[in-house]
Amino acid sequence: MHALRIVICFVLVWAVMSMPPYVQAAVDKQSDLNILNWKEADRLAAAMYKDSVNGNMTNIHANMKNFTTVLSAPGMFDHMTYEQMKAITDSVIRFKQTLVAAKQDEQQLERAAARLRLVIDAVTHEQDAMWRQYATVIMDEMKQMAEAKTAAVWKQVSLQWLEHMDRLLPAASIDRPIEAIEMATSMITLVNKGIRDEVKHEDVQRALKDYESIILDNLFGSTKELETIAPIVEEPIPMQVLIWLGCIVTVTLAYVAYQKYRYDRDGIHNSPWGSL
Repeated sequence: MHALRIVICFVLVWAVMSMPPYVQAAVDKQSDLNILNWKEADRLAAAMYKDSVNGNMTNIHANMKNFTTVLSAPGMFDHMTYEQMKAITDSVIRFKQTLVAAKQDEQQLERAAARLRLVIDAVTHEQDAMWRQYATVIMDEMKQMAEAKTAAVWKQVSLQWLEHMDRLLPAASIDRPIEAIEMATSMITLVNKGIRDEVKHEDVQRALKDYESIILDNLFGSTKELETIAPIVEEPIPMQVLIWLGCIVTVTLAYVAYQKYRYDRDGIHNSPWGSL
């Protein structure tokens, strides 16, 4: 069985190494095309969000048609997980449903457009996705929810938190593990039950206190890092310290070399019983 695996690996490596140049060129070309398509999708999503804020429905319908065409291009979702594809398609469907609703709700349309904007941005900006800018907002809201003194205050803050989580969670699904998304989703479900009075808000508050830091850590990183979104600037080591370190290392190495030389010159050896 082990020999068979070795043979299979060898065959696969040989197949890749012997791939005709035109095949590899075609793969690279498709990859470059996908990158361009995602950038175009990002541009269109940004435009639709802006138009939803300004109430420009004509532009939204025109851009939505182009947006759907871009996402339908071959290979756009080839390297995505099921959860990532679902996050994108669900956001697209939500926006389309809100857009064609018989009774137009401008606020809901803007929220759906923001949701779509963030999830597409997460695909095209892996290192600096916009949804991460919600870190301090979510942290502050969860703290207020956990410390709210009355049910009315708790519900008011919770509704804001739910709106923000609904907006950013699909985008977070692009580069966060499914376990982190599921934990956040479970807390969303519990908060919704508290708002509907199916669960006492005090019970929800206790759960928030227990799991707040875990949820924040899984979504945004360490809660200590959420005090500021600015990148940490590492201060350079002072030159004096570097010089002292260099001197210490040099003296240590010179001492060891001298001791070795002295042992060899004077015939100093360990005792027959070894070092104690």
